[in-house]
Amino acid sequence: MARYHGKNGKAVIGGSDQINEVQDWSLDISVPLADASAMGNAFTNALPGQYSGSASINCSYEPADSDGQEAMVTALLAGTTVTLTLYELPSATGVKYWSGTFWVEKVGEKVPVGGRVERTFGLKLEGALSRLTVA
Repeated sequence: MARYHGKNGKAVIGGSDQINEVQDWSLDISVPLADASAMGNAFTNALPGQYSGSASINCSYEPADSDGQEAMVTALLAGTTVTLTLYELPSATGVKYWSGTFWVEKVGEKVPVGGRVERTFGLKLEGALSRLTVA
């Protein structure tokens, strides 16, 4: 069984601007299933609805990351979307990755007296999400 380490993942916005100091990212995709059963059926039937998705990115705070972290803050304040690409593995030929357009829904900062300053981003998918392969 193959095993993969998260240290090789990355998050990129705008096609080529890697977000610096990413500690972790997560992606959730879901589809609601409506009950499409008819009276008299012994088993239920499901009917998929519209897909939705959200993502979160946790970083060590890096104010000099103008094309990454600060671009996410700017998108939130300007009410604009970002193109987000998420890699689980190093971007080499044949590696699969996720890509889509997202709204930056929230930005959070945590400043503990005894630890590193953290920044979190919450994103909501706008339109389709693609599962692509590095050429």
